[in-house]
Amino acid sequence: MKIIPLFFVLLFVFQAHTDCFAQTVDDLHKYYTRIAHKYLVKSKQIESHFSIDAKGIAMYASPADKKQNKPECMIYWDEIETYKNLVLSKDRREQLEYYKGKKTARFSKSERRRLANRFNDVYTPPQLRLAKTNGKKLQGYKIAIDPGHIAGTLDIAKVEHRFIEMNLNGTKVSFFEGDLTLTVATMLKEKLEKEGATVFLTRSKPNVTAYGNSFKHWRKTYLPEIMNELLAKKKLSKWERTRLIARARDTEIFHDYFLARDLEMRASLINAFNPNLTIVIHFNAAPQKKKWNLPVKENYNMTFMPGSFQSDDLSSPNERLDFLNLLVLANFDKSAKFSGNLIKEFTKQLNVPAIPTKNSIAYLNKVSILVSEGVYCRNLKLCRMVNSPLCYGESLYQDNEKEAMRIFEDKNKRMKQVAEAYFNAVVKYFQGK
Repeated sequence: MKIIPLFFVLLFVFQAHTDCFAQTVDDLHKYYTRIAHKYLVKSKQIESHFSIDAKGIAMYASPADKKQNKPECMIYWDEIETYKNLVLSKDRREQLEYYKGKKTARFSKSERRRLANRFNDVYTPPQLRLAKTNGKKLQGYKIAIDPGHIAGTLDIAKVEHRFIEMNLNGTKVSFFEGDLTLTVATMLKEKLEKEGATVFLTRSKPNVTAYGNSFKHWRKTYLPEIMNELLAKKKLSKWERTRLIARARDTEIFHDYFLARDLEMRASLINAFNPNLTIVIHFNAAPQKKKWNLPVKENYNMTFMPGSFQSDDLSSPNERLDFLNLLVLANFDKSAKFSGNLIKEFTKQLNVPAIPTKNSIAYLNKVSILVSEGVYCRNLKLCRMVNSPLCYGESLYQDNEKEAMRIFEDKNKRMKQVAEAYFNAVVKYFQGK
């Protein structure tokens, strides 16, 4: 038997490891470059805030910092999994602290140990084996559902500016989106749970916000504290603070102070649940209309997924953190797959087509990235703050003359069809179709 000297064995092992690592780095470099330019970059100007190279992914506070190679946060290729686990296990405040303080430093050994293997891959064989055993298609999967808006009454819907109130052939037609989304979410939850899924709703009752109480309760409880913080930061005068707390209309408070915070709470709740998939349920209406009181002829479906950052979308550390998290977690292909399934099911179940690729809708052409027919990346707040694969559904036009009458006359029948579309898309997604 020929004996190979130990030196050559060690040299061979070292060379094999080096070649493997080099190949892995090259693959990572190509992969993250592809998804960044396919899904994230709407404006070339944002490329002055990040780089993807042989070392890893770097974020920069300004174009000048990038020219001087002064990263605000650097994630090296061998830290990708560690950073993923940080995002999945830490709240937003802690993430931002890491982001601001990291610069070009590496994670310490103790940090790596604490964050190692924090979460298992969501597509684990035991889940699939269990699903086969008990005959339930979704056993072991966790699905978050966000029913858009909050209204359970027309008064709150008018505060939100999300309601239909029109006259159709002598009939006064009236309904509101917050009720439709919660109806579909409740139906969908029941269907998913019957197939073994664990389902979380960000809101489960009419007029209840993601904070677990009504908007009026939120205004009374949380608004004074928010006003005091703004006053302390000199972003508000004492007179304006008094006016807002005591005399401002609900509509002003809702849109200027409540809405963004409610969306942040929804994202926080979803991320704490750590789902395999997040579904955001909305209904659409014809664009370029200030009021939904006139019927339209057109009727289309569309879906949104994360991405499409523009020139001014990386101006703050919070926004750059969102961008980095989306890029490193890399759920885009999964989001695109589910969104594509959903568009097909919307078309089939609702008999309503996807929005044509060639259209004149400003928010689709100017601020979104076309992924496939009816599927767009769009930098909405929930899209960029949720950690899991996500689809933001926008089915049908509520103000379509036939649709509005159909919903008004038999809301539950039409909502069952919408819920069926979501359900079928979920099943196909987890079955790998």
